[in-house]
Amino acid sequence: MLSLWDNLEDLLDSDCPENQAGTVIHHGEFDPKQDAQTLKEAMDGIGTKEDILIDILTHRDNAERQLIRKAYQDATGNDLVDDLQSETRGDFEDLVVALVRTPAEFDCHEVMDAIKGAGTKDSVLIEIFASRTNQEIKALNDVHLKEKEYLLIRDLRDELNGDIRKAMLLLVEGERDESADVNEQEAVQDAEAMYQAGEDKWGTDESTFIEILCKKSFPQIRRTLVKYKNISEKSLQKSIESEMSGELEELMVAIVKCVKSRPAYFAERLHDSMEGSGTCEATVCRIMVSRSEIDLKNIKAEYKKLYKRSLLSDIEALIAFHRGFTCTNHNNRVSESREVQCPGDRRRGPGGHAPPTRRTPLNNRTLHSYHAQAPLVLARAPALSARTLLAEEPLRLLAVLAANSRSLTEAKTPSSLWRQRQQQWSMQEEETPQIKR
Repeated sequence: MLSLWDNLEDLLDSDCPENQAGTVIHHGEFDPKQDAQTLKEAMDGIGTKEDILIDILTHRDNAERQLIRKAYQDATGNDLVDDLQSETRGDFEDLVVALVRTPAEFDCHEVMDAIKGAGTKDSVLIEIFASRTNQEIKALNDVHLKEKEYLLIRDLRDELNGDIRKAMLLLVEGERDESADVNEQEAVQDAEAMYQAGEDKWGTDESTFIEILCKKSFPQIRRTLVKYKNISEKSLQKSIESEMSGELEELMVAIVKCVKSRPAYFAERLHDSMEGSGTCEATVCRIMVSRSEIDLKNIKAEYKKLYKRSLLSDIEALIAFHRGFTCTNHNNRVSESREVQCPGDRRRGPGGHAPPTRRTPLNNRTLHSYHAQAPLVLARAPALSARTLLAEEPLRLLAVLAANSRSLTEAKTPSSLWRQRQQQWSMQEEETPQIKR
């Protein structure tokens, strides 16, 4: 990653809006009333037909989902979000609800979830406020005011402290300069000011970095990065990493990375969330949904460039890993939960300490829940039918069996069915490729 973030050759042409492209596009010819009726039927009765939910929601853009949501409200008297929360569970619930909410609602609820309870998920706030436009931040604030009847800035003042609070309060106002004009002299002055506030003195004047990186336009900061490298012979990112620490360092580095390339920043976030000792489903869900109509194609391209493999192949490998994990453990007594690292999703508890792990139940949320299918559809080309993916019946069946059968015993299950399940597990285990993690 260092070579990517240090390379300034094409910096001024990066992240151009006209080159951005999502993977979810406007469907056009569809009947929102019919889709609403189909969704209602999929949730009626015992059990929910998750494949139908995935098929509809991942093949409509957000504007079309809002039409479906309105049609559903008119037909049933219920909000589709409420019914999805009632009829689905776990990470799959989080994902389908995210798809049905407006982008502003989704961002707002991600922020509210990050700051509620004991401690604050700083990395969620950092990702959102470092990467969103003024319009997106103001829309988020409007939703918060409508739902909570007070400004989001009040919660941030209460939850944060020190320099990270000063920086966040600037960003949450959504008043960053977004002009395309670049002032060469101003870039030199800003680069010199940050150099003198950091490397060129004992201690660091963080307020100088905050004032520039949280207020100036991205094109202006891009030029400043080049000027800083000329003055310091070190990149601004390296300087921040050596001069700062903690959440402020993470925020300042995130802004610099987004200035250089938002798609590369999100590609790195996705990779880090799927690597290591556990998958951070919330981060994967948030990025895949929030960027699916903006620049997910660009993120896929950057991912391939950075890691020499496709985002799609890594998600498929993750699914296969979950399948292999299920097969490997079906004959053993699996503990009720396991400890997994959640990269980048640190929650600050009392005293500012961030626990390194979180507990994730071994159920259909972790043993390949349906949430893994919808990101896979979003990562594919828009023309691909979700049916192609959902034809993997052995995978779906095994996931459900693994999630539900742990509480079953042979005494509670007809012996023939029990033996049939054991045979299915064994066959699946032999066919599942070994995935290196």
